[in-house]
Amino acid sequence: IYSHTTTTFNYMTYDIWQDQDTINVGKHSEHCDIMVLSNEDTTDEDSNPAHPFWYAQVLGIYHANVFYSVEPTFKPW
Repeated sequence: IYSHTTTTFNYMTYDIWQDQDTINVGKHSEHCDIMVLSNEDTTDEDSNPAHPFWYAQVLGIYHANVFYSVEPTFKPW
C-alpha cells in the first residue's frame, strides 16, 4: 500500500466543461474537506427531506497495485 499527500480528480461540469479538483492531506492543509452527493431519497420522522450532500474530511490517501488471477476451481477429467 502506498501513501500520498495529494490526489487529483478530473471531472465534467454541468455545462460540459472539464475541470479538476485536488485534495491535499498534508500538514496544516485546508484542502482536505469534501462534499459529495448523498443519494438519499428518504425523509426523517418529521417529513424533512434528506440532505442532498454528505460532508467529510479526508484523513489519508492510499493506493495499492492489485492483481487478480482466476484459476479454475473445477477441472473436468
